[in-house]
Amino acid sequence: MTNENSWLKKAARNSRALAVITICAVGILIYSNSLTGEFCFDDHSFVLDSAAVRKGPLDVRALWKEFHVRFIVGMSYALNYRLGGRNAQGYHVLNLVIHLLTAIAVFYFILFSYATPVLREARSPGSGQHIAFWAAMVFLCHPVQTQAVSYITQRASAIVTLFYVLTLIFYVRYRLTHRWVFLPALAGAAGLGLLSKQGMITAPLVLAVYDLFFLGGRAIRPSRAVKALGLSLGVSLLLLVFVRLEPSGSTYQYQGLVSWARFDARYVWTEINVLRTYLRLFVVPVAQNFDYDYPVASGFFEPATFFSFLLLTALVIAAFRSFRRAREISFCVFWFFATTGIEALSVIFGNRGVIYEHWLYMPMAGFSWFLSYIVFAGVKTPARYRRIMMSIILILGVLTFRRNMVWEKELYVWQDVLKKAPLNPGGYFALGELCQRQGRSFPAEEYYRKAVALYYARRQPFDATTKVQLSRIYNNLGLLYQERDNPASAVVFFKRAIRVNPNHASPYHNLAILFYEYGQHRKAIDLLERSVRIQGPTEYASLYLGLSYYALGEAEQARVYFGDALRMFSASGNPEKAEEIRKYLSAM
Repeated sequence: MTNENSWLKKAARNSRALAVITICAVGILIYSNSLTGEFCFDDHSFVLDSAAVRKGPLDVRALWKEFHVRFIVGMSYALNYRLGGRNAQGYHVLNLVIHLLTAIAVFYFILFSYATPVLREARSPGSGQHIAFWAAMVFLCHPVQTQAVSYITQRASAIVTLFYVLTLIFYVRYRLTHRWVFLPALAGAAGLGLLSKQGMITAPLVLAVYDLFFLGGRAIRPSRAVKALGLSLGVSLLLLVFVRLEPSGSTYQYQGLVSWARFDARYVWTEINVLRTYLRLFVVPVAQNFDYDYPVASGFFEPATFFSFLLLTALVIAAFRSFRRAREISFCVFWFFATTGIEALSVIFGNRGVIYEHWLYMPMAGFSWFLSYIVFAGVKTPARYRRIMMSIILILGVLTFRRNMVWEKELYVWQDVLKKAPLNPGGYFALGELCQRQGRSFPAEEYYRKAVALYYARRQPFDATTKVQLSRIYNNLGLLYQERDNPASAVVFFKRAIRVNPNHASPYHNLAILFYEYGQHRKAIDLLERSVRIQGPTEYASLYLGLSYYALGEAEQARVYFGDALRMFSASGNPEKAEEIRKYLSAM
């Protein structure tokens, strides 16, 4: 009997190893055409133009200051930059590796779930591994995942999902085996997840519901659940307090999500519609778009919104009704609302980008399990189940490969956006930035002006996101005219940028440099100080403050700012500027 058990365990391990190899092979195949893709949109500002990323992964302080609650993500960018510089291929390879690891984690999470008391008793032996494998394949191959995998900046969604699922795995293993080693592993995964993206904060709630659904049997001691859940919640609270106390500011702070902090009921109704769209993308992943020009709902009783509400209500009712006979369904529905809810709240309370496909990366784990189980429960034979799932995976894989063709060039991305949403001003704005980076000044201006015209054509109050976009457009137009040696027009656009969004630091800085060059040093100082109040001190702000005070003959103030600039330029690896500042200091 012992030899038979040993043989069965070895066969199970071999089967799992084959599943992992298959996941990796299929993933590499369908994402092979993403590996040659370009940097796109936010990749330029958050990766290539980031001083902290350029300093490398060893400069922990700089990375913490800039990325803060996405510190792990920033660290991964810095590692890529150290290894490959501005070559995008290395970044894409790491994105794919993270995606493969996450798919493998989903496989093991679902597999271990079928070892819990509730599911072990309800399902036939061996069925859990089949369901887990095909669920992981759906997660791996679904085309909605492409935005989080092929768009370098959005690796944050994949990283946090990896740590989220690992937290669940370690929790399940601890509860089933009672081995203490899984407790520090759980705490580590939860902590790293919280330092990757804000969606991790829902993990303690999901753990509690998971325990209620699948680990409520008498064979599992409740005290262990309290210990593990308490540890997860404690790590979350400590890190969140630490994050909130960070004084330096950050590109990605949690409070940035609600920096405009005003509730707007229209976005509640809009997010109800968005959830319905997410469900449609799960089931019918067509007409995908990088930048949806999504309509803002005006009221609850709008036909589309009311229909969305009824659909979501029906989904919740179905989840309650399936609790006794198919808890997987109930849990997957809960997973969907828990993992999309944090993003919906950020929209309702300030972040007006209402829909993004990378927000579906984590919810996809629940849908994958749901789909795999539904098909398994609906067919009569294992052979038919395999045929159906292989057909689904083939369709999803082809769609993913085709979607990745759009990600091969940034130009293709925005052409695709405007093909599907021709009145989307964000698409024209992005094309303008692309042309400006390529040195094509006049096409850039044309795209910017088209974007501005479309924003104003909507004849409705600008939300916070629109104000940010318009401010960036005006600032970029100011830079274009500055390059053309037309300072009068540049000043006009910089001032418009400030008027539209007074919390945008760049136009203050750029306008200050213009004033400095034309000898208006007091105005330059005032604008630079306002820039520093918004984004903190930077190398060039400190340099031009020093130069302005030096030009006014105020040596003490100039020396202070020159000293700050010297330290920052030296730390950022710019010896030429550092030497220039030393000359000013030695002449004073």
